[in-house]
Amino acid sequence: MSEQLQLRRGTESQIAAFVGAQGEATPATDTMRLHVHDGATAGGWPHALEARSAVSDANYSVKITDRQVAYTAITAARIVSLPAASSYPVGATLTVIDESGACSPVKTIALSRAGADTINGAASAVIACAYGYLALESNGANAWTIVDQSTFASLVANAAGGVLSASGAYAILAGSLSAPILIGQAYGNGSQPPKNTFLGEASRSGAPGTFSAVQAGDTLAGYTGAGDNGSAFTAPAASIHFVTTQAWTSTANGAAITFGVTANNATAAGGGAEAMRIDNTGYVGIGTTSPGAPLDVAGNIQTHGSHGSAVQLGVIEDVIACSGATSTSTQQIPNRAIVIAVSVYVVAAITGASSYNVDATTNSTGGAGGSSGQFGSNLGIAAGSNNVGVIGPTAWYAPSTIKLTANGGNFTGGQVRVSIQYLLCGAPTS
Repeated sequence: MSEQLQLRRGTESQIAAFVGAQGEATPATDTMRLHVHDGATAGGWPHALEARSAVSDANYSVKITDRQVAYTAITAARIVSLPAASSYPVGATLTVIDESGACSPVKTIALSRAGADTINGAASAVIACAYGYLALESNGANAWTIVDQSTFASLVANAAGGVLSASGAYAILAGSLSAPILIGQAYGNGSQPPKNTFLGEASRSGAPGTFSAVQAGDTLAGYTGAGDNGSAFTAPAASIHFVTTQAWTSTANGAAITFGVTANNATAAGGGAEAMRIDNTGYVGIGTTSPGAPLDVAGNIQTHGSHGSAVQLGVIEDVIACSGATSTSTQQIPNRAIVIAVSVYVVAAITGASSYNVDATTNSTGGAGGSSGQFGSNLGIAAGSNNVGVIGPTAWYAPSTIKLTANGGNFTGGQVRVSIQYLLCGAPTS
């Protein structure tokens, strides 16, 4: 007469709460995995099921018995659907790998969650490079954790942003993002800075595969840098951004590059304040967002020698409120400056006078200045009137303010912007 041996058995969740006798074995009816007990540990010690599923150029749904999903061929983006984290054996590692070498930022392998499960806290994970892989473990409830990955780029993404969690080839982040992509945190020895680069593509569309043109001022891509302040990472303190300069069409793709910085003893925010840009014509603007020449600097330009000697090309501006017979600026011609011109612009229409003259309060040698209009006479009083008061380059050996003299009656109102345009030389310092 034959005999049949039956062991106590149950599902993985049932066995997880069961403490078997020492040496007792219980099979899991849902995974067919054998658990060996020691008389003390709930769930015992599960025997690993090493199952490899080879996939040739197709989407794939992972089985709870799979331990490796290997793509042997891939010609288009493919999706690997994970089982519910609650059904996958706790402690078992699932590896998804590209063995074909054909995976790329276009031909990706995307790992898709089941229901509301998460993958490293996100909705999906993407392998986007040749021979890339991801190794995951389930918590037995509602989450997967990436425990290993290739040295090439794999990407975790969700609706709030993305994290590029490895170095190497770039990866595609699909989805509608409201937060930037974090490329990486670098910990060095103080002498080797991180070198992180990524390729960005931007759309106003709310979903991959649909299109909505970017508009002027949109950011195409950006690279920002934050640092450890001793207790936490700061907000980005410096940045390079690629921005649009017009609404894009199939034939109009104007773009510029901006550079942001944060001053010493200031708080970092948003990649810093814009300090320089290269506009859509190739013009470089420093301190201005609208360069009008190949190099346009808002402020002074200086060149210097190796021992401190310098030549500065400068512009000093001031606004004079017009009142009485004469009105003077607060700003001055610098001592020993070589003046090229003093230019003016009527900001608010002048009243009371029929015209006005522009002079230095003191002459070039420090004596009293005239009032006949060294930098322009009988000038217009309407708002928007302007004049470039060019003179033969003249050295001023003492500081001097600029004086406006009323013609045909005293000033009773109006404002004039004054611009002192000059060269200033500096002696060697050593």
